[in-house]
Amino acid sequence: MNPSILVTGGTGLLGSHLLIKLAGKGADIRAIYRDENSLPEIRELFRFYDAEPQWKHIEWVKASIDDIDTLVPAMEGIEKVFHCAALVSFNPDDADKLFRVNVIGTRNIVNSAINAGVKKLVYVSSTAALGRPGPDVLITEETAWSESADNSFYSRSKYMAEQEVWRGMEEGLPMAIVNPCVILGPGELSKSSGRLFASAINNIQFY
Repeated sequence: MNPSILVTGGTGLLGSHLLIKLAGKGADIRAIYRDENSLPEIRELFRFYDAEPQWKHIEWVKASIDDIDTLVPAMEGIEKVFHCAALVSFNPDDADKLFRVNVIGTRNIVNSAINAGVKKLVYVSSTAALGRPGPDVLITEETAWSESADNSFYSRSKYMAEQEVWRGMEEGLPMAIVNPCVILGPGELSKSSGRLFASAINNIQFY
């Protein structure tokens, strides 16, 4: 196997579904994981989609985006990077962790991609990175960041991460940024947006 595609956050909700799509097209992919205990959950998701035969197209490597030394071997031979890894938290106590994972981690991805001669970086940002321009304002990917006391630390971290990606473009790295809202789909109910479904199952009110 000679993977030319790298996916960060492959054990997350978005990253795991992206792996299924890419592997279903016959692409050989390298995916980053931090904890091997998360891999059985992803394999179960492949079974859910009757896609387990495509599992063989994935080369799993242990690395962490906030440790650039682990990213050097992960980038070898890679032409396209889908950077899906991120920390999502609205707890102010996680401010330092959000900066380390989302900002420093993205900086490391950009720098290692440039050094490895990657031909395209696709960064999964968030609508949170667009700030809060005010009531009755339609927000699109072209909306400029608006500083506000209402912006969460998560929002600021994703905005700052986007600046790292734009900086990479200025240094010659072709890139694209997408800004999804809440992502829903099959997955572990204790993680990410799966908690919404867990709340409904447990008859906990939410909106």
